[in-house]
Amino acid sequence: MSEKEKDEILIIEERVYDDSYTHITLSPDGKQFAIFNKDSYEIKICDVEQINELKTINPFKHSLLSIKEMDLYQDTLGWSIAISDKFKRIDDTYDNLIAVSCFGRDSISNTPTVHDVSLDLKGDRDVEKISKSIFGTTKIFSANDNFYSVPFAGVVKFMKNDANFICLVIINSIGMYKCGLELNETLSQWSIDKYKLPEALEDQLKQLQNGQQRVDMLSRSITNDYLFIEDFRNRNRIIEAYNLRTRKIERTFQENFAQSSFNDASVYAFSHNNHLFAFSHDKNKIKIHLMENGLEVSSKLLEGVRRIIFMEFVHNDEKLLIVTQEPSETKTFKQVVNVWDLFSTTSNSFRTYEDKNRIFPHKDVYQLRLSNASGIILSIGNDNEVVSILDHPDIKNLIEVEPLSIFSSLTQINLENIDSSKYHIIFGNNGEKLDIKDYDQEIINSNTEPWIIQNTYHRISAFLDDEKKIQLVIGQSTVQVWYTCHIDPNSKSKKSYLEFIWTSHRHTPIEIESLAVGNRAFSLKLSNPKITIDLPCHDGQVTIIKDACNSLVHLYNQRGKYMKLSRQRKYDRLLHQTHSIIRHFINHYPSVWRLMDIRYNLMESLIKARDIVLINKVLSFGKHDYYLHTPRKLHWSREKKTTDIEIAIEISIQDNSIGGLMVGFLLEYYSNNAKDNIEWMTTVTNVMPKLYEAKLDLYIKELLYQPCFGSIEIYKSGIKIPDRAQIRPSSHSIKGFSLPNKLKKLTEEKPTLNERLTSFIKGTISSIMNANIKTDKGICGSVTKMKQDDQRVILRVVPLPNFTVYPEGIDPKNDFKFSKLLKLIFLPRGYKFNKTNLEYFNPFLQLILSDGNDYLFDNPAMEAVIDFKWNQARTHFIRTSCGLYIIYALCFGFLSWAYVRHLETTGIWRDCIIVIITLFYFLAYHLLGIELQQLHHHGFQRYLSIYNLFDLMVSVIPSTVVSIIIGNSFEFENGFGNAILLLRLFSVAANYIYVFLNIMRSVLPFLVLMLIVMIGFAHAIFVILAHPNLINLNPIVNTYSYTDPNTNKSTTITADYDVTSPDDNPFSSFLKSIEAAYFWLSGDFPQINSWDLISIHIITIVASLLLVIVMQNMLISLMGNVFNDASDAARLGLLKWRAELIYEYEVIEKAYYQCTENDPTYIYYTGQSRIFEQWEEKSKQQRKGFKSLERIDELMNKDDHDDDDEFPDETNIERFWHCNCSYFEEGKKEEKNESKKEDNIIVKENEQITSLQNQVNTLNDKLTSMEINLNVLLELLKKQAEEK
Repeated sequence: MSEKEKDEILIIEERVYDDSYTHITLSPDGKQFAIFNKDSYEIKICDVEQINELKTINPFKHSLLSIKEMDLYQDTLGWSIAISDKFKRIDDTYDNLIAVSCFGRDSISNTPTVHDVSLDLKGDRDVEKISKSIFGTTKIFSANDNFYSVPFAGVVKFMKNDANFICLVIINSIGMYKCGLELNETLSQWSIDKYKLPEALEDQLKQLQNGQQRVDMLSRSITNDYLFIEDFRNRNRIIEAYNLRTRKIERTFQENFAQSSFNDASVYAFSHNNHLFAFSHDKNKIKIHLMENGLEVSSKLLEGVRRIIFMEFVHNDEKLLIVTQEPSETKTFKQVVNVWDLFSTTSNSFRTYEDKNRIFPHKDVYQLRLSNASGIILSIGNDNEVVSILDHPDIKNLIEVEPLSIFSSLTQINLENIDSSKYHIIFGNNGEKLDIKDYDQEIINSNTEPWIIQNTYHRISAFLDDEKKIQLVIGQSTVQVWYTCHIDPNSKSKKSYLEFIWTSHRHTPIEIESLAVGNRAFSLKLSNPKITIDLPCHDGQVTIIKDACNSLVHLYNQRGKYMKLSRQRKYDRLLHQTHSIIRHFINHYPSVWRLMDIRYNLMESLIKARDIVLINKVLSFGKHDYYLHTPRKLHWSREKKTTDIEIAIEISIQDNSIGGLMVGFLLEYYSNNAKDNIEWMTTVTNVMPKLYEAKLDLYIKELLYQPCFGSIEIYKSGIKIPDRAQIRPSSHSIKGFSLPNKLKKLTEEKPTLNERLTSFIKGTISSIMNANIKTDKGICGSVTKMKQDDQRVILRVVPLPNFTVYPEGIDPKNDFKFSKLLKLIFLPRGYKFNKTNLEYFNPFLQLILSDGNDYLFDNPAMEAVIDFKWNQARTHFIRTSCGLYIIYALCFGFLSWAYVRHLETTGIWRDCIIVIITLFYFLAYHLLGIELQQLHHHGFQRYLSIYNLFDLMVSVIPSTVVSIIIGNSFEFENGFGNAILLLRLFSVAANYIYVFLNIMRSVLPFLVLMLIVMIGFAHAIFVILAHPNLINLNPIVNTYSYTDPNTNKSTTITADYDVTSPDDNPFSSFLKSIEAAYFWLSGDFPQINSWDLISIHIITIVASLLLVIVMQNMLISLMGNVFNDASDAARLGLLKWRAELIYEYEVIEKAYYQCTENDPTYIYYTGQSRIFEQWEEKSKQQRKGFKSLERIDELMNKDDHDDDDEFPDETNIERFWHCNCSYFEEGKKEEKNESKKEDNIIVKENEQITSLQNQVNTLNDKLTSMEINLNVLLELLKKQAEEK
């Protein structure tokens, strides 16, 4: 037996269930707790703030049973207890609900049996009718009186209270139950719904052989009103978070490593602001994800740890408390408490404490004796006393870092008697005022704000060391710290470095309240703005970098002020030194930068500062599989924020060169990362239409040809592809669909007759269709059975989350109203939303309105979206528009037939015709009104298309014809013409229509050429035969001889040939000549048989060779060559038309909304593999031609020189501020060896950066100058024109 197997057996043996312990549970808000003693069946509750004032409750005053009678004794597997948040009753008193569940072995069995018991949902207390079973029972009661019982048991958890609703969740191996209570006077209106467990959770429970392990898994699965399901069946590890209120999958977390042991359930932890989600899926590794989009933001490998057993965010979500088991010198394992400072770079940012005092209970009784909620952690100690773990002295000392001792020795500077006539005042590190004349050589930087025109602004400096190498400078809007040192030990020349910068974004000068200085430390309190600045910082460099990034924005805002050359150089050096601080931090602490970006919006500051160099550095870190920037829509406080890419787009409107480049950086970064997880595109979805407003539509084209829009496969198991999305062997299309994302409700409801009939018809059709498909080729069925055949099914996902989801607060659904139905009957339907209110539309509709180019639809993802939305739109228009046109055409046809037949309008025919005429004109009014509404909504330019014009003519011309008919005049127009275009609603006919139209577009120039040649030959013969008498040319007249058999008399008959009649001589008229020349193509040459003239024969032979043999065959060959291109163009044209029709369907007024599928977060699609292979080849070719992408790639792939030389060893900023500088990569033990570079390398790099920025500025100046010159020229031309 291997060591691993022994270890797993040891784990199972350690976890034998013992129910003799007292249970504890916290309310979801962490304000109340309850304990339950199994031996005495006693329940006590208490407020957390009064932890020692436990109150025993007796909730069974009206009950015939007690908790003791719930006990199944030898069949009892365990107990579970939960307490709700405190709620206000009708009588203004406060109360809690408590749930106690005793579950039997069959409730938590790995082979559960169905337990169907009729539920008493009306609060009947006659619970004697509920027989005890090995499934168990759950009792719910208030702390004061009311008592209820339900005949199923399991792990119980209360959810956070709604305004007037309390929800209890009971979960076991059979399913999950949601018991809801409406808060009213009697507390008796319970509703109970049963849900099926997700298939992945059922599979995991079946694999666990130990009952207590299944209880632990179920208990840990419900955390913070979420149900977490881990799916190991796919190639990646997927964690799905179901929101228990909506029952939907709210977030998906994706991992790339293999399944861990089922013997250890995963450990989860939520930050209190619900921004971060930490979980441990391996025995010694922690990963932190952003709850907003599921992307990973940090990870940590704990070396030497056997397993992680508990985690909780503490100290305002700045730290993560971790409890682990580690090997000890004995055979047992020691329990260790760890604290990870997430936002710190200090040497003790990860601290450990061996739990020798048993502050935390043993892992095997965690579910019984430990409870945590909303930042509160309670435990039952060995003496059965309740203990607040975070208030324990040892834990408090571990979490809270002691303030730096250096601040206690600072000297307070007296600022009251400062001479206001002096602009620069300097102090020593002992607080003594110094004469600036005596220390002129020691001053490192006397003018730290070069954008101020004169040096006559008040500033205070202080040396922070005895050697006077460190200088603090407090100016009008900045606080800076500079350091100076010798470049070379043998040289007297010195060089200064910026080590700290803070800037005020207010327009008024900063006001000092107090200042204390010491050796390499200071404390500054400002009254304007109200802030305290302490250095060194308790979090290492985190505060320094946050302030440096904010300072870049301030420095950028000062760039436009006039500065002479010497001041400009100081400004450039200050800007470059700030860059160096940030670049140095990124190189050494990439993982901390990633978390800081989420909390402090660092990327937003870089974008506002237009700092493309640092943006490039942050984003290019991804090439090392270390992503420093994460897209977000929420601030750290969970408030909505303007996304980083939206800020870049707004900047591009003001400065297209810099802003457009930043947008390109971000789009390239997001789309490349989306190959692994499409949540990287979560902020791109909403900004795609805004790119057109900023005139950055080129990036749309580049983005839509990225691999994530068609080349990324998604592996799913245990799913069923909808019937409409099944790909047939001969299919050339892509099918879009959504997967179920809700917990399946098992409450039995009898289907209606219509539902049963529909199900039967669909089942029959599906059986017939599937019988004709060769499933062995992998065309249909489970995605997990894919083969390497050309016709395999491939499951992919549209890389734009929430692409078809409307903005929050906008509901496109229409409830049926009879008044609305009457309005739509008598008035042409209008539009719910106006095009000017784009914020009402979902991103998909906004994109359709913004762009009509074919490339928008030339990718599998967009085709999938259109296919997904098309079914509802097509069904609606078949029932409405198509139906109206058919009735309209039938009425027109009947009236035309009645007129042609001269039908007498008497009797019943008279009444029938009156009804039909009335209906005809009503439909004409309706159809014409619809067209006018479209014209008003879309505008003339967008409305003007051949299809809309055809609809308009079909609405107007037949009504005009009928009016003429009624007026005893006749003129016929085909009222059925629109039926041909309506065939576009059906896929096969629509494809042929668009193929025909595209072929005609392709061959139209050649047809015009043939027509010109044909007209030329027709004109040549017309000139000869129009007036043959002028050249004494007579036609060949046919003569016939007839002999009478009775009289034997012969008669000669000569044909009458009129050379001026087009019937005899088609070349007597020019138009008839062209018509006759056209029929040459079919072999009809009337001029050969009627005229004997050599010139006519020559023209005919040449025309036959050129038109019939050469050009006609060229036309056939050309049509064959353009057919494939026409098919592709027809596909794009069809998709474009469908997209426009989907837009019409979404925004028009409807009496009902046929919503068979809600708009999902993710849209999946399938198709033949050859479709994706062809698109991949095409997209590669397209990407080669994108010049902007080449420019971005060139910058992204530029060698990133290390900037550590900005901080020489003897003056390293880490050493100066008492911090530990150790560059590390997660998961690697070796530290990177820092190498000192030559100073000229840095100078060269700085020159390159400055040169790039100067080139951009020069280009902007030239464009501005050109614009001015053009305006001057235009004015001169206008004056000259006026003088003339």
